[in-house]
Amino acid sequence: MVPSAFNGDHLSFPGMDAYWQNHLYPWQRDFLARMITNRSGLCAFPVGAGKTKIQVAGAMTLRRMKLISKAAILVPNHLLEQIASEAKQLYPSANILMISRDDLSGENRRIFMARIATGDHDLIVMTHSAFEAINVHPETKKAYIEERIKEYKQVLYSIDQHSTDKADQRKIKRIEKMLQRMREQIKELLDTRRDPGITFEQLGISYLIVDEAHFFKNLGLPTNQEKLTTTPSQRAQDMLMKLRWLEKRNGSRPFASFFTATPISNSMVEAYVMLWYLNHELLKEYELFTVDDFASMFIETEAKIEVTPHGAGFRMYERPSSYINLPEFMHLFASVADIRSPDILADKRPDMLEHTISVEPTDEVVRFVDDLVERSEKLRQGNPRLVGFKYDNMLWVTTDGRKAALWMGLHGIKEAYPAKLDAVVTEMAKV
Repeated sequence: MVPSAFNGDHLSFPGMDAYWQNHLYPWQRDFLARMITNRSGLCAFPVGAGKTKIQVAGAMTLRRMKLISKAAILVPNHLLEQIASEAKQLYPSANILMISRDDLSGENRRIFMARIATGDHDLIVMTHSAFEAINVHPETKKAYIEERIKEYKQVLYSIDQHSTDKADQRKIKRIEKMLQRMREQIKELLDTRRDPGITFEQLGISYLIVDEAHFFKNLGLPTNQEKLTTTPSQRAQDMLMKLRWLEKRNGSRPFASFFTATPISNSMVEAYVMLWYLNHELLKEYELFTVDDFASMFIETEAKIEVTPHGAGFRMYERPSSYINLPEFMHLFASVADIRSPDILADKRPDMLEHTISVEPTDEVVRFVDDLVERSEKLRQGNPRLVGFKYDNMLWVTTDGRKAALWMGLHGIKEAYPAKLDAVVTEMAKV
């Protein structure tokens, strides 16, 4: 969706610095406009498309236009100094505060929380783990858990409670356990003494910019379909809780932007998760209240015969295979997402030449693989091998197989010649 404030060639829009009109690519200007005109957005640009510049320019422009009071950029732990340095290069006179998890531990916690709350910072750059370490008010957490209980009950009631099917009974028990766990969390909140320290609500942060947002994809939304179930992660739950509070507080003003080069990596439900983070009201308008509603509308499943995990047989398994109603899905996803292919950088990247070399396995590799087959067969028979003080499992078998495929030296086994590495070195020498 391109705001009507754009001119025909997308070169400028009201509120854009004159500098950025000449120093941003068209796709960067497009998303910068989305940050200003929309409440939320997902920037799904490829690596190298300049997402960091958009994050900093967007945060500073929103603050200059008084649409927000203070923005926080959340980055992976290893990128903290890099992002903060780039932000300082783009805006040398900006008041930028950089915070790591260590700054919010022990005696430093209250000091840094007070600095965030009282300082007139243009931009705050903090790590994902530092953001997760910031507590919310118990009332905020209680309201969030109660809302989650309603969502799980909605899915629970969609299952036939009198069904004799074992799969349905497993679903019911799983959801009931989740409900019981959440009720216990509410009780703990009510019984626990409150920390007099500063909470997230008091920091004055009114806009979140989440870099590498795919780290928060495991939200674990309730579903009665096992193939769509994901285990919820603590940081994803924490992110949603704070986003919901921020969204409610900001009203019609912008509240968040997500940035990632992989908006959908290994689960078709991740599109729904991103929409749930950034525009769940639209999902309600479309009556897509649950993952199951979304899957029935946009995901097609396919039953296939596949090899069992231990490799000793076959099984029939139903998995999501493709999207259906694709135009409608893209219209819905585009309400928050700006997706660009790597083609936008085609003239800025060298061409890649691929050359595949086939190598024969060494005798050491063949013997090791035979041993892996024997280990998996023992697992299938329920008689796992004892390794040290623990019993063997399929995860160890697959991990050992991957190591052996790369280099037997990872297992401390010498080869007559390292087939793969030798082939790579020989080819590099030729080049």
